[in-house]
Amino acid sequence: MRRLFNDPLKERDRLAVRANTLATRGEGNVEFHGQALIEAFEFGGPDKGFRVSGSAGGKSHTWDVDRIIANVGYSPDTSLYRELQIHECFTTLGPMNLATVLEKQAGHDCLTIASQGPEPLRNPEPNFFILGSKSYGRNSHFLLRKGFEQVRDVFRLITGRMDLDLYKKKG
Repeated sequence: MRRLFNDPLKERDRLAVRANTLATRGEGNVEFHGQALIEAFEFGGPDKGFRVSGSAGGKSHTWDVDRIIANVGYSPDTSLYRELQIHECFTTLGPMNLATVLEKQAGHDCLTIASQGPEPLRNPEPNFFILGSKSYGRNSHFLLRKGFEQVRDVFRLITGRMDLDLYKKKG
C-alpha cells in the first residue's frame, strides 16, 4: 500500500504501515505477490483452500493458499438508474460532468480537491442526481465531506437558494 509523505490522515497512514508490514515481513500467514498475473485458480473444497497458477516477476508459479485477497478496484452498481438518461464516463463509471471536473484534479490528494459546486451534479435525466461515493464511480478520492457538500449543492439547485447553508445552526 502506497504511503503518502506527511499524510494528514493519520489513520490512513497507520493502516498503510500495518498492511505493508503484514505483506512484507516474510513470516506468518500472509504472502504478498505484487503485480502477479493469475492464469488460473482451482478450489480444493471446504477447508482445503485453493491452488493458484500464474506468474510474478516474469517467472511461472503455483501457490497453495487458504485464502485469496484480490485488490482489483471498485465499480459502482448502476442498476438503479440503468434505464434513465445518465451520461456516464466510460473510464470511471461516474456521471460524465463530475468525472470531467475530477479528472482535471487528478493526482491531487483527496483532502485538497475543491468542492465542485452544483452544476457538475446535473445529468441529462431531469431532476435526477447521483450523490455520494457512487457519483465518483471508480475514482477513489471520495470523502464523506464531499457527499455532504453534494447534498447541500443539490438542495441549492432544487430550492434555487444559492445562499442555503444546511449546516448552519439555528437559534
